[in-house]
Amino acid sequence: MSDLTLQVPAQRVEQPEQGDMIVEARSFRLRDAQGKTRAVLGVDDKGAPFLTMFDARGNSRAALHLVGEDGQPRLALSDAQGSPQVVLCLGEDDGRPCLALSDAGNTPRALLHLGEYGPPGIALLDADGNMRAGLHLDMQGQPRIIMRDARGRTMYRAPERLPKAE
Repeated sequence: MSDLTLQVPAQRVEQPEQGDMIVEARSFRLRDAQGKTRAVLGVDDKGAPFLTMFDARGNSRAALHLVGEDGQPRLALSDAQGSPQVVLCLGEDDGRPCLALSDAGNTPRALLHLGEYGPPGIALLDADGNMRAGLHLDMQGQPRIIMRDARGRTMYRAPERLPKAE
């Protein structure tokens, strides 16, 4: 059976009218039977809430937190070494959804996102984080493909020319 250990002393315990107990603190630490921390629910120094879950070796494997001034949600799933490999988020600047897949070095290698006006796109990045291939839909829903060399020069684009606006 797991015990609940307060990382910081509880600020207040009160008995609401309904009879439910409320425990308030800045952080809660959930430990397994061996005393290892398996999850932490808390509030960071900037006042943003977070939940982090750890494996038996103490590596962070899943983390949910709010980032930025608007508190955009971000979910990170990590490998056995604790390196985030999958990040699902809403952009800090624009609030648009994005899914990022990273390599073992924590470099994003594939992105699935919605463009500025809503059309979806996929970007494949090299080990330096530079886009090498992309597929997206334009505002009319037509597919666009682009491929770039290591220097960022366009090697292939389809369609080659954009249709003229009518």
